[in-house]
Amino acid sequence: MISALQSATQSVMALSGNSLANSQAAVAGTTATLQTVLSQVTALANTTYGNQPIFAGTANVSAAYDTTGTYLGNSTAPTVTVGPGVSVPIAATGPAVFGSGSSGLLGPTGILSKLISDVSTGTPASIATATTTDVAALNSAIQNVTNQAGILGATYQSVQTYAAQATNVQTALQTQISAVDSVNIAQATTALTQSQNAYQAGLWATAQIEQHSLVTYL
Repeated sequence: MISALQSATQSVMALSGNSLANSQAAVAGTTATLQTVLSQVTALANTTYGNQPIFAGTANVSAAYDTTGTYLGNSTAPTVTVGPGVSVPIAATGPAVFGSGSSGLLGPTGILSKLISDVSTGTPASIATATTTDVAALNSAIQNVTNQAGILGATYQSVQTYAAQATNVQTALQTQISAVDSVNIAQATTALTQSQNAYQAGLWATAQIEQHSLVTYL
């Protein structure tokens, strides 16, 4: 996604200068490139995992964004429980990544649509707006996407740490269970019988040595 957005910036900046701005071929080519980028970003925004749009939050929808770029999800990011009372987010919502309204990447008033409109107009003034104000807004949006990627990366590492801890605990428990399960039942039963026999023999021997009579107690 970041790569696609950066290519949009490069395409627009290549139009700087009145000679290129007045070139219909350059304007048309850049407009087509921007429309392709918009389609790519929209498709990525609707990426699914297990039939669930990953940027739609916890909403039960088939897509995070519709064809106009309107967000269909909710503002609640899905989480996973990694410990007693501890949950971490495993995704980011669309507005957190793509923004919203005129400061967002998608939608009829979004940055990419504004870029396409200004570039397709093709006048020096509109090209100047595209290469300054619009590109600055796009770079800010790219930075936000980069930041969200960093947050998700840190979350991933956190989940990996919890997973490693859980694996260690599981291994320790399995070792303890194996120590009990691996006992030879037949051998243990034989040893118990032998101990009981020895105990009974000891009781009998003691009884034979100390045979008290009623007279002894009287």
